[in-house]
Amino acid sequence: MIFPKDDLPVWGADFVSLPGNKNLLLLDAQPVGGDVDCSPAFRDWYDTHIPDFPWGGDLPEPVQQYVSKYALWSRLENFDDSSTEEQLYEAFCQHLSLYLDLVVTNTAGGTLECQDYVKYRLENDPARPMLKRLYGEEWTEHVLENLLFPSL
Repeated sequence: MIFPKDDLPVWGADFVSLPGNKNLLLLDAQPVGGDVDCSPAFRDWYDTHIPDFPWGGDLPEPVQQYVSKYALWSRLENFDDSSTEEQLYEAFCQHLSLYLDLVVTNTAGGTLECQDYVKYRLENDPARPMLKRLYGEEWTEHVLENLLFPSL
């Protein structure tokens, strides 16, 4: 996750591996209330890469406000195909590059109001149960609160 200081969306890359060789992917410049509409910058990227991945299905209603219309949202099973890995890596690198270009060229100068988004992600992180089982509650909460979703 990248939380910019300017009035830009939060950049997020969520790649979650689940039991049974199932994987969830969400790659997005996530709108969180900023005034700058960055979606046109990702339109060509979306048109290029989305056909390579199956659609992930309907997102829960509380999540929808934090996902742009040009997000890569997919569910992959049997993710052991090297061509899929290459496609995902290429999509990831190009998306991050587009986002960093926006950060460098943004002149809005505003302050992004993303505390609601950070709070939502902290409270609803899908990895929490797995991390608690593996590392315990104290470690999990420390990592979520201080590393992954810190207060800004």
